[in-house]
This record gives sequence, structure tokens and C-alpha cells, in this order.
Amino acid sequence: MIGRRTLLGAGALLAASGGRARADDTLKVGVVLPLTGPAAESGQFKRNGIQLAA
Repeated sequence: MIGRRTLLGAGALLAASGGRARADDTLKVGVVLPLTGPAAESGQFKRNGIQLAA
């Protein structure tokens, strides 16, 4: 069984090795969506959802 010290040590090591958050990076997502024609409304909803998620 894992001891308390081992578990605390592993947690401390994991917390210390987190690194910097890089929020200034650009995320490019490519998708094929219908933005014109009869299915344009569905494509716009999907496009907005992708932008919101990114």
C-alpha cells in the first residue's frame, strides 16, 4: 500500500512541475462547414460553437 509520505511527495512533485500557462498561443482549428446554401444555419451554429470552445 502507498504510504502517506509517498503520496504527499508525489503530489508535491506533480504540483512543482506544472510549468507556465501559455495563453498567448494561437489555436488554429480547421473544419469544413456549410456556410451558404440551405444548410448554412446549421453551419453557423457549429462555427459559433467551435469559436466559443476555443
